[in-house]
Amino acid sequence: MQGAWNHVWTHRTPYSESANEKYERKAVGIYARVSTAHSAQLHSVSLQLSALVQRVYHTLNWQLADIYVDFASGKNASERSEFQRMIEDCRRHKLCHNHELDLILVKSVSRFSRDTVDALETTRELKRLGIPVYFDLESINSFQPDFELYYSVYAAVAQSERKNNHDNLAISIPHK
Repeated sequence: MQGAWNHVWTHRTPYSESANEKYERKAVGIYARVSTAHSAQLHSVSLQLSALVQRVYHTLNWQLADIYVDFASGKNASERSEFQRMIEDCRRHKLCHNHELDLILVKSVSRFSRDTVDALETTRELKRLGIPVYFDLESINSFQPDFELYYSVYAAVAQSERKNNHDNLAISIPHK
């Protein structure tokens, strides 16, 4: 996955690149999600946001455009208002400091969506709009030629880990 970063921030669209484009500011939208608003989840979302804001701050030519945070299950994208706002901003080519949204930054595959089909459809739409989605933990982005394969594998692993955690929790709770 070396070079995944370079592919994200040096390309505005998958089809073209001007000589000066790699030096232009990139307006970055951050997406974070947790399942509930419980205190442990609030801590988790603050860690996600802190890490991603630092990533934007320390990446040459990146500018924070907006932050989108959902406190909802990742099962159904239509029930996540901030996710929907982010997609609408991309569709409308929302202007932020005279820049369109150039990149969506997400902590991990599991924070973007728990529905692989829905996630792949969304990333395809954003790709058609010229906006890559970068998954920080997995170091993959939606403009990579093999992205859908990698995304599907990481999503399957995340689902398996979630099920194992759920099973372990169920075992640890004493039954009456």
